[in-house]
Amino acid sequence: MLTPDLEAQDAPSHGALPKDSARFRLSVVLLASALNAVVLVGVIGALVAHLNDLPGEGPTEGIVRALPLILALAMIVAVGVVASALQLRQVLSVPLLRLTVAARRLAEGGLDEPVGEIGGAQEFEHLGRALERMRQDLQEAMREAQRSNERSRTMLGALGDGVIFLDDQLRALEYNPQASVLLDGLPSVGALLHQGVSLKAVFPELPERLFRAALNEETALPLSIFPRSDRARHLSLRVFPAKNRALGVRRGYIVVLRDVSEAMEIAQVKEDFLSTVTHELKTPLTSIDGFVRLLLAERLGPLGDKQRVALETVRDQSEALRRLVQDLLDATRLDRDELPLELETVALGPLAAEVAEAMRPSVEARGQRLELSLGALKGLTARVDPFRLRQVLGNLLSNAQKFTPEGGLIQVEGQRREDQLELSVTDNGRGIPPEAVPRLFRKFSQVERGDTRRAGGAGLGLWIAQQLMTRMGGAMTVESEPGRGSRFTLSVPITTTTP
Repeated sequence: MLTPDLEAQDAPSHGALPKDSARFRLSVVLLASALNAVVLVGVIGALVAHLNDLPGEGPTEGIVRALPLILALAMIVAVGVVASALQLRQVLSVPLLRLTVAARRLAEGGLDEPVGEIGGAQEFEHLGRALERMRQDLQEAMREAQRSNERSRTMLGALGDGVIFLDDQLRALEYNPQASVLLDGLPSVGALLHQGVSLKAVFPELPERLFRAALNEETALPLSIFPRSDRARHLSLRVFPAKNRALGVRRGYIVVLRDVSEAMEIAQVKEDFLSTVTHELKTPLTSIDGFVRLLLAERLGPLGDKQRVALETVRDQSEALRRLVQDLLDATRLDRDELPLELETVALGPLAAEVAEAMRPSVEARGQRLELSLGALKGLTARVDPFRLRQVLGNLLSNAQKFTPEGGLIQVEGQRREDQLELSVTDNGRGIPPEAVPRLFRKFSQVERGDTRRAGGAGLGLWIAQQLMTRMGGAMTVESEPGRGSRFTLSVPITTTTP
């Protein structure tokens, strides 16, 4: 881009042309050449006319006599024309040649050599200075790009994660050193990083949906891939869509690899410990519950009022502890995908009524009301595991009971929505804050810090319920407004309609 002073100098004026401009010089040279030609023709014509008027000489003799003079004049004019041509060459041809050489050098990437003095008319001088300024700007831009590239490479090299840039064919174009370290030991790692082999050929277990989903949002996939020495390495793989214009490709992906072997080993140790502890707790809890019930039934002798109250407290607390242990066991089995489901065709209306009626004494004991509205489910069935569906529905009713004040209302409703059957549990309790809803179905999640102490539980019930509904082909959703209560809805596909 021309600088403002150059632009101002190059702007056309309405007055006389500058004396050092190419247009002025060209005009002067052409005018001088034209005047030389006119003078030569005029002189030759005058000589011929004068010689024709001399007595005793014909036209031919006069021209022959004047021929030396004509040739001399022609030589003078020719010298003037050559001088004009040399002037034109100095003004136009040489600067244009210098500009051409400089432009070609810039186009080929030769930014280290200055453009130099162009000379000639002022237009060419201005253009030469503009080329020099452009060369300097390009040189500085290249230096800055190189510095930025070095910074990026340094940061990527310092990462503990491996980063691989793939094209639309899932072939590696760039990668950081950690990617090579993480993939060390894979037989085809060299083919992936150095020979243009597709990532899909190296990891055939990668689902196509991982890369299709990456066009819209980031996705993650844990991989247990190949042995490293005496143990397996576990990688977490994340895929991000590449910025096409910035990276110069039609479509690409950025793959981030993280070694999660240690984390998975720790998680496995935790799961094993949790499974062992819960199994060990279950046996004494069963004995405690059995003996407490025997005592309450006065099978081992009569009880006083204070003794009965104490034993009822032990029974209730042991039942709460038993439920907690069972939740921990179910969570462990779900994590390992070891919780079997026995699906069968079930009428949802009677099942929901059975669970609700079993909870009615406990609800009414707390001064709450329980209402059922299940008529819309009459004759409708779904394929579910009845035991697990009772567990899910019981969990929702138990939560509603915990968080609904005395005198509150709990409603169990059923309805058909297109090809889905819905069971909902609604309460008018304290509700759930909006910021807590996204984490409501996470493991060990509590709406408030005090919930564990006030309402019991470890924050596993809703996670287990959602996992069970998903495995039965259904879903669970929640709607809540603080201070006005919550509504949890279970939905499962309809299978058959009975009369």
